Order: sequence, then C-alpha cells, then structure tokens
Amino acid sequence: FASFLEDSVLRPLGMYQTRLARRESPPDAHRATGYRREGDRFVVDDVRDHRSVGSGGVYSTLPDILTWYQAVMAGRLLKPSSTALLFETPVTLSGSRSYLGMGWSNETLGSRTRDVAGLRAYGSFGELAGFRSAILFYPDHGVAWIALSNSGEGALPPEGMAGRLFQRLP
Repeated sequence: FASFLEDSVLRPLGMYQTRLARRESPPDAHRATGYRREGDRFVVDDVRDHRSVGSGGVYSTLPDILTWYQAVMAGRLLKPSSTALLFETPVTLSGSRSYLGMGWSNETLGSRTRDVAGLRAYGSFGELAGFRSAILFYPDHGVAWIALSNSGEGALPPEGMAGRLFQRLP
C-alpha cells in the first residue's frame, strides 16, 4: 500500500514531506511528538511504534495536505466519475441518507456548519493518541479549513467560524 501511494499519489503530486509508516522502517526522527492535557500541563501521549495505515501511520505537513486537497478539487487525482462520488450523499440499506461518504463526511447539515444554512461543506476529522487533524471545506467557494495538532485538542474549527468567514467573503 505504501509503495502504491508513493508511486501513484505522493510523488506525482510533489508531496515529498508525506510518509507512511512501514513495519521495517525506524520511526521518523522529524515526526512530531503527541501530547495531551493533564490539568494545567501537557504530557506525552504518543504511539511512536504505531504502524497502522488508515487510522494512523500517515505523516504529513500542512503544505502537502494543501497540495493533496487542491489536486482532489481540481480533478487531478481521480477520474471525474470517481471525484463526483466524493460529493454524493450515500443512502443506507434502510433508505436513510448518511452523512458519511467516500472518504469524508458531508457536513452540509452537520454540527460543524449549523451556522451557515444551505452551504455545502465536507470534512474529515482524525484523532489518534496525542494528535488531531481536521479538514473542512466548502467546494462551491474554494475555501478550506485545514488544521493539524499534536496536543490532542484544538484542531476542530472554532464555533461560528464558518459564519464569520462567509460574512467577509464577497
């Protein structure tokens, strides 16, 4: 999987600061350490030997994540039909609509976007040990919120952020 991702996504997009953990590789010396708050201080909350890929084990930087996001949105990463699937609202076997889609959640009516009625929004939010990541984007406006945290908190968009942001856009 790591070789496929490197050959098919990372290198072609120029994402040279993104790496996948491999069982045979030593931990990356430049990787951040994860922390969690304990009272008024932060303590190490890290899984240095965590080698899973999917719920962890992919290490990246903000510029590389932005590169990936722009490639997805510009249709440079997937076929147009596959990119279109990313924005469809899935229907479960019981017939109800699901907010979980193909790789990210539809936040259009979600708790993170309730202050902006009718604005299409999608996101992906991750948490593992002392790390959090968040991407919340608005495809109709070309705007994205991307945050990475190694404190186990703080990566989610601030309350009311979308409303304040879109009040300022023309």
